[in-house]
Amino acid sequence: MCNVYIPKTPNISRSDARSAMKESLKESREFHKSIREGNWKSDYEIKIITKAK
Repeated sequence: MCNVYIPKTPNISRSDARSAMKESLKESREFHKSIREGNWKSDYEIKIITKAK
């Protein structure tokens, strides 16, 4: 499972946080699908690492 971390910032609304969570969930699903299908993309890896920072 991928943990999605959203920092607790006072100026972010709940809907913004929810949509950000959905977006990263969708991306991680596509990412795992691409691993299963064998078409590993290094730019995915870079994107996930930069997001995690």
